[in-house]
This record gives sequence, structure tokens and C-alpha cells, in this order.
Amino acid sequence: MSSKFLIAATHSGSGKTTLTLGILRVLKERGLKVQSFKAGPDFIDPGLHGLITGRPSVNLDLWIMGEEYVKGIFNKYSDAVDAVVVEGVMGLFDGSPSNAELARCLGLPVLLVIDTYGMAESLRPVVRGYMEEAKERGVDITGLIFNRTGGEEHYKRLRESIKDLRVEVFGYLPRNKNFTIPSRHLGLYRAEDSPLSGEAISELTECIRKFIDIDRLLRQTHAQKDYLCHGNSKLKIQSSNCPAIAIASDGAFSFYYRDMIEGLKDSGAEIVEFSPLHDREIPEGVDFIYIGGGYPELYAQELSENQSMIESIKRWALEGRPLYAECGGLMYLSKGIYINNVCYPMAGIFPFHTKMNEKPVLGYRLIENAINGELYRGHEFHYSKIEERDKKVERIFRLYTKDIRYLKEEGFLFKKTLATYVHIHDVGSIIKVLTEDLRCQIAGSYSVGVNQDLPPRTPDIL
Repeated sequence: MSSKFLIAATHSGSGKTTLTLGILRVLKERGLKVQSFKAGPDFIDPGLHGLITGRPSVNLDLWIMGEEYVKGIFNKYSDAVDAVVVEGVMGLFDGSPSNAELARCLGLPVLLVIDTYGMAESLRPVVRGYMEEAKERGVDITGLIFNRTGGEEHYKRLRESIKDLRVEVFGYLPRNKNFTIPSRHLGLYRAEDSPLSGEAISELTECIRKFIDIDRLLRQTHAQKDYLCHGNSKLKIQSSNCPAIAIASDGAFSFYYRDMIEGLKDSGAEIVEFSPLHDREIPEGVDFIYIGGGYPELYAQELSENQSMIESIKRWALEGRPLYAECGGLMYLSKGIYINNVCYPMAGIFPFHTKMNEKPVLGYRLIENAINGELYRGHEFHYSKIEERDKKVERIFRLYTKDIRYLKEEGFLFKKTLATYVHIHDVGSIIKVLTEDLRCQIAGSYSVGVNQDLPPRTPDIL
């Protein structure tokens, strides 16, 4: 049986990621087989987890994936490990669905991180409020860890203020800027360029060993029996003739749902990785190309200078062979990327440029395929925008917010090349659409999006 818990906090910036990385490192050094997860559609934190554990971290998103699928992949990746650590997002009760809903769905106890900088007896109403709210929502807060605490005397004062609340306190992290992860936005750093140096990770690990009772935490969260939450982790691509899929994978393109890639393999697809940065051409013998999100803006010059790969991508698209690109992939297929008023030419498959922007576009998205009426769920998070859009470019997606408020038409189509800013989890359905001849023939001549805007409407959803 294994220890399983979700690390949550009172608010963003409380130290969840720092603490998660430190605990993962301590558990790994003990020789334990550790599986990590990340709540929500974040692609950066799972990469940091993987650098520590040596195992792929997996996203859990109740809205995008659905409860049944989340339970299924949680079971799949938690099997035969010694410890399971789920890092939350924002505060424990923030958002819908929240960390609290995820913990209740998976039967996980919650380790609550509280930033205690500048706080003393005021801790009591905070903890009491969280404990009462958690109880009302059917969530078990198994204990607390204090962050940015001003030493042992401060820690004792905090403990004293909540001694009658009957909640475990496993320890604290002292204030130390050496292992504080800086505020970040998409593109500030890559997982492989970890924002914590090896020295900082070592110092963080030593602090956790010294100030946090990991043994008691593991005992407190050790399941008497493994909780099996019934679910289904199968993706929708189940054809016996699944294609060989070339997936862009390098420093510029790295944002993929790990469970989605593994699900494609389980469905019979052959996965071939290639690098638009370093390879000269698309791999031979593949049937489908998938270029995901990432950091093309950090490698704009190198991508632009690899003309051999760009010409290979162009030939593929012009021949009407299926290609799907999202977010960073869309930027790569544009005419070019503007960074600080300098344009770096790209593949030019779509008749617009992209430009880096100071403000992000972010949020959950409901996507309707205007061709066949299929609905997909995903999210946007990018710091670039489309410039000089040609109205004649074909668009086959209607985008809505999570609460079904119409946003715009999107999903740019050229022959069998489809690009979107949205990260879609159900890539299997996209592959089926682009590889089925009849639907692609319809898509190739579909008039919606040509010289007109898609009319807003409310999609029929459950």
C-alpha cells in the first residue's frame, strides 16, 4: 500500500511547487517509487516534477477530462508505486472544479500549505475556517505545513495559536530566498532550465529533512488499502489502422499531455519524435504530424534558420497530408514571429504573423467543430497573438468559454493542416477527423469561415 496526498494551499504563491519539489526529492532519495500529478492544465510544473522523480508527471483536470477519465488515469499511473503526490493549483477552494473537488473525487487527504510570513495568532481563524469549510465539503485536511516561517520561535508561536484545533502540523520551511521559485509566466523558463539550481534543490531538501516530519506525513497518509476509484482512461482513437504519428519534441515544442501520448500508444499508434530545431526533415514513414505548444519564441532564430525542416513541413502541408498544430505549433506554421519588432520567418502555411504580447490569453475553452458538430474541451494560455489575419483563411472551430459564452471563430484550416491556439486533450478525435478521407474532403471545400464570421450560437452540451 502507498501513501497518497494532495498538496494544496490557501492561495497562489504560497509555496506549493517549492514544497512539492522538495518532498518529491526527499522521497526519491529514500529509494521510494514516486508518482506525481498536477491539478489543472499546467505543462510547466509537471516537467519540473519529472526532473526530480525521473517519471513523467500527469495532469488531472476534472473539467477538461471528466471525472471518469481522471479516475482512470489516476489508477493507471498510481499502480505499484510507494507514494503518490498531487500538486494542486491556486487555493484549495479556488476555481470550479477546485482542488477540494479533485481531492474528494479521488479520496485524497489534503496537505495544506500556509504562507505564515508576517502572521502570528491570526493563523487561528485561517486554519479554523479552512478546517470547517473542508469538513462541509467532505474533504480531509490531514495536516499543515507552514512556509516562510521566521525560525523556531515563530513556529512555536504559530503552533500554540492552533493547539486546540486538533490538526496535525508536520513542520515548516524557513524563509530562504535561495529556494523560492520566482513568479513566472509562460515562456519565462522551461522545465529543463529548472528555476531552482542544483544547490538550491539540495538546500531545500536539507531543510525538509530538518524541519518537516516526513515519516509522520507518510504514516498519516498511508492507505490501509489502495483506494480504487472506478474510471476509464481510454482515449477515443481505437482504429485498427492507427497511424504512425510524428510528434515535435525539443526545447521549442514540449507541451503535451503525457497520458494522451501514452493513450495513443495504447490505441495502437506508433509515436515517432522529431525536432523542428535540429532535424533536417520530417521522419520517413509517418502518416500524421503533431506539433504541440512550447517556446518557439525562445528559439525563433534557430527555427527560422532551419530552412530544410521548414521546406519539409511546407511540402507536407501542400500535398494535403494531415498535420495538427496547437499554440506554439500555430506560431511555427505562421508567416513569422515578431519579437521586439524583429520578424523571424516561419513556415508560412497560414497567411498571418504572430507577435509576442505582454498580457496573456488564458482560460478554459469549449470548442465546437463546425464541420461535424463534435465538441472538444481544452484551454488557452499564450503570450502571443495573431497579426494581419486574412479573412479568407478557413476556420472550422467556434470557441466558447467554460460557461458557454461565445468568443470567436478559430481552428485555422489549410487542406488537411489544422492549427489552433487551444490545447485540446482529446487529440484522438482530431486525428480521426484529419485522417478520415470523407470528412477531410468536406473540410477542404467547406465555406464557413471564408469571407464571413461564424455566427455565435449555444452548442448542445450536457
